[in-house]
Amino acid sequence: MRKLIFVRHSQSKPQPDTPPSQWPLSDEGRQRCQSLAVALQDHQPDTVITSNEVKAQQTAEALATAFAIPIDYETLLHEHERTDAPFLPDEQFLDTIHTFFNQPERLVFGNETAAQALQRFQRGINNVLKRYPEGNLIIVTHGTVLSLFVAHHTGQDPFTFWQQLDQPAFVIFNHPPFRLAATVFTV
Repeated sequence: MRKLIFVRHSQSKPQPDTPPSQWPLSDEGRQRCQSLAVALQDHQPDTVITSNEVKAQQTAEALATAFAIPIDYETLLHEHERTDAPFLPDEQFLDTIHTFFNQPERLVFGNETAAQALQRFQRGINNVLKRYPEGNLIIVTHGTVLSLFVAHHTGQDPFTFWQQLDQPAFVIFNHPPFRLAATVFTV
């Protein structure tokens, strides 16, 4: 049975005047990629797939280099679409994310609901599985869409799951079907 290793990108460097999709990894985030690679070495990944966001790409590049494996891109794996949303203070952001998860059909902020983000993300995963029908895959993505995906396939509360995710973190599903095998909230 193959493994799908979903990785939340490593620690990024928030820049309030720049869309989050363009935030690079911090120096600490780059260092954490080394620990992430060590934590993943026993899972024998064959390919790294990443979203098109800078912090995810930089995490994926570090893993691809560490394992000497190819890297590929899937544009539908990006974070909840909120490019035009204002930068929110921590407490307000936390309240907004809580509402986002608890009211998945309502447009809370950004340009897509939680339900729309999950549907888009699942289409991206389906695209990846069609391109790579075999082998263990590392899929580098983002906190809210990963939490939506895990909640959909396991019944866990997405907000609680999201709150536990560090940067980086990873979740392993055995496939097929999507069966949760392991969760590592902090590396």
